[in-house]
Amino acid sequence: MPEPKKLRVLLAIADDKASSTLRAYLRARGDVAETASAGGLPDAIRASRPRLVCLSVEAGGHTLTGLRRSFPELAIVAIA
Repeated sequence: MPEPKKLRVLLAIADDKASSTLRAYLRARGDVAETASAGGLPDAIRASRPRLVCLSVEAGGHTLTGLRRSFPELAIVAIA
């Protein structure tokens, strides 16, 4: 059985406890999880090239709209 691919995830979650918990969970699975602020998210995406971005809803709809426009192939999960 082939080994599952590691997932590269970028976390932009305002709640530090939630971000830390999700990061620990992903790392325990063997995935790569990095954090970024909502303001620096586009640069962080270009630098780390994640397959998935987890974004706080608090970051606002403008951030999500801008990311969709700039990175149309990127999977984004909005977290409340």
